[in-house]
Amino acid sequence: MKHFTLAVAFMAFLLQATFSAAEDNLITQLDSDHVDITAHFTGEQILVFGAIANKGDVIIKVTSPAQSVAMSQKVQSGPIWLDSGNITVKNTPGIMYLLSSHPIVQIVAPQELKKYGLSLESGLEGSALEGSTHGMEDWRTAFLRLKQSKKYYKEFDNAVAVVGGRLFFSKLTLPAKLPLGEYKLDTYLVRDGKVTAHQYSKLEVRQVQSELWVSNFAHQSPWVYGVSFTLLAIAIGLGLGIMLRRNSNTDD
Repeated sequence: MKHFTLAVAFMAFLLQATFSAAEDNLITQLDSDHVDITAHFTGEQILVFGAIANKGDVIIKVTSPAQSVAMSQKVQSGPIWLDSGNITVKNTPGIMYLLSSHPIVQIVAPQELKKYGLSLESGLEGSALEGSTHGMEDWRTAFLRLKQSKKYYKEFDNAVAVVGGRLFFSKLTLPAKLPLGEYKLDTYLVRDGKVTAHQYSKLEVRQVQSELWVSNFAHQSPWVYGVSFTLLAIAIGLGLGIMLRRNSNTDD
């Protein structure tokens, strides 16, 4: 916390020394620029903080690399449930979070919402469909409902604290299951319903290579992995037994 306070204080000083009072500018920083995924990963919390030149609201948009989502809809035909449609929604962010100092719809004009993609619906703007939408005409609503139910798409109102009209910070909580790759963090300064400043940051979510190799080996060849692990454990046990026996003989 001490390092965070010093960093924000330095940012405020730098901002005042660099920008005039008439300008709308912001500086954003993350306390870490990467997240390492291991076999025991249960989630991560990233601190996003910075400073703004003039009073306003702050919005932080987080998007992960694109993923594909398979969807189907079942309808009842007598006592039997049948698939009425199957589609795959491609090129949509696996995770999309919107963190703001106040509810976004209250601080951003409608035209600005669309222009900067400051709504969960914007995650579908670049999407591509594979399959027939017959019987699934409301697939957009179903997609967003699915993502929100799993808490992969979410708006966090009042999640950004603005202190003294110049400093801001927010805690970004990432779930245990994360798409790998480069995450985009777009920070916006909003005044009088309009976006007046924007800064882009990135966060790398990566899997530790040794953990990745073991994980892939275990999934691709589970039988070989099990035998290898057992033999390794036996070898370690025998080695420790020999060492202990030698130490015992030496003491005698």
